[in-house]
Amino acid sequence: MDLLEYVLMGVQLPSTPKHLTRALLKLFESGNEAAADALLDAAVGVVDESLTSGSDNSVFTESAYQNSFNNDLNALLKWEHLGKSEQATPRLRATGHAQEHYEQEHCRPAVATESHYDRHQSLKGVL
Repeated sequence: MDLLEYVLMGVQLPSTPKHLTRALLKLFESGNEAAADALLDAAVGVVDESLTSGSDNSVFTESAYQNSFNNDLNALLKWEHLGKSEQATPRLRATGHAQEHYEQEHCRPAVATESHYDRHQSLKGVL
């Protein structure tokens, strides 16, 4: 939802819960497959990077993972506070991380592949 909120803000649309819900529903209407794929690809990229040891915002460097869960990823992933606040999991909640990943994959033609850039444009067009 953070990625979708970022996209809405980028095209100067309101990002209230009501508008996020409407935008999400619109993405999955028939004919909007490329736009939905763009958002899903970016979300998968964020999760992949978060679960890659050694990346800047890896879940493996979260203090909760190291201290409270004694390096037990299974227990951390079942934790009811996972991702719900900056205090609980600051690296996972870093909105800049999600935005940076989305921009790298979809907004910068020099970095992104042409198909990534085209899908980003279709996402903006749907919203």
